[in-house]
This record gives sequence, structure tokens and C-alpha cells, in this order.
Amino acid sequence: MLRIGPRGDHMVIYVKEGKRLLRFNLYLPPVEDGIFKPRNIIDASYKFIGSKTPSHPSKYISLYIDISSTQTSQADVIVLANLKRGDWLYTQYTVVPLREQRFVLLSVINSAQNCEIYRTADDLFVTHVEVFEHVTHYWQYVVVNIKVVDAGSSSRINTYIDAKRLYVRHVQEQGIVYFDVTDEDLSLHLEMIYNINTLVAGGDGTNHTNMTAVLA
Repeated sequence: MLRIGPRGDHMVIYVKEGKRLLRFNLYLPPVEDGIFKPRNIIDASYKFIGSKTPSHPSKYISLYIDISSTQTSQADVIVLANLKRGDWLYTQYTVVPLREQRFVLLSVINSAQNCEIYRTADDLFVTHVEVFEHVTHYWQYVVVNIKVVDAGSSSRINTYIDAKRLYVRHVQEQGIVYFDVTDEDLSLHLEMIYNINTLVAGGDGTNHTNMTAVLA
């Protein structure tokens, strides 16, 4: 079940998980003074208690985010697909916080190129994955947004540090590969893709795209 806001940039969805009916608010990332400002489309809190442990293997679920497709059959993932902003197409794969995240094992893949880009590790979880695709050039950036458990927090009440992993697509003789440039040019690349000018390529700087037109 869903409800659309009058401006089309806000959506409320209801997800049934077991006997619970959960409500989530979704928002299109805004355009501010003609500049696109990407952010998580879901307005909700994530739960992560303690570290991943093999003592509860039956509770684990495996999720994958396939950036070669804008379709998903996984209830834990929502896709905002091909949002045109300036010279870029923006797609976001958002993890819906239906469960405690320590039991979610997530990988980011490109199935069309048969490659794995990212896999979760202990003491962190993924909130959303962003894909920026230039409409003229062959540039593609993949940003994995994660929350890392603060080493100084207690085992019962965790605090988190927001972090990002950045991958850039490269074409080589053997095919497509994704280079992790997080420790090299992170700030330089993020400055570009997180400040996209919407007043180019026929953009009008507005944010009138309807949620129903872009949510896969």
C-alpha cells in the first residue's frame, strides 16, 4: 500500500513484515539552487546491535544489489531508477530497515559483467547504494553508503560513523572492472557527483519528477 504526496516528491509506503505493518516515508533527493543534492530516499532508523556472530545462522538473510538492473524482487530493497539530473542519470538502491542489520549479508554486483563490486564486513552495514551514469561519456560511479559501528561504543548501545566506498568503472581488454578509489580521490569525485548542476543539458533546476515515474 502506498500514498503519494501532492507534489509528487514524497511517498508513504506500508510494508507487511510478519504480523507487523511498517510505515516508511520516501523523499526524492532535492535540488537546491539548481544543484542536485543526493541523499538516502528513505527516512527511517536502522537497527544494528552488537557484532555479526555465527551463533544465529538461521537469522541471516543474503541480499544483493545488482546495479545492471533497476528491477528487484527483494522486499528489503527499493530502487529509485534513472532520475535525470543535468548530464547524469541517478539510480539509488535503498535497503529498507525491516530487520536488524547485523543479520543482513549484502553484496553489490554487476551481473551483466559477472563481477562483484562490494561485500559487507563485520561491524558495518549498508544503507543505500548510488549509481551515477553520465549520459554522454561512459563515466559511471558507484557509491556504497555504509554505517560503521564506532569502536568506542558499548556492545549494547552502538553509535555509528557514516562512511562511503567509491568505485569507478573502467573498460579493459578483459572486460569491465570497478576500481576502488576510496583511499585515493574520494573527496575530488564526491565534490563532482554530489553537486550536479541541473541547469545544463536542458535541465530547468526544478524537482518536479514524480515518485511514481522513477520508483522501480
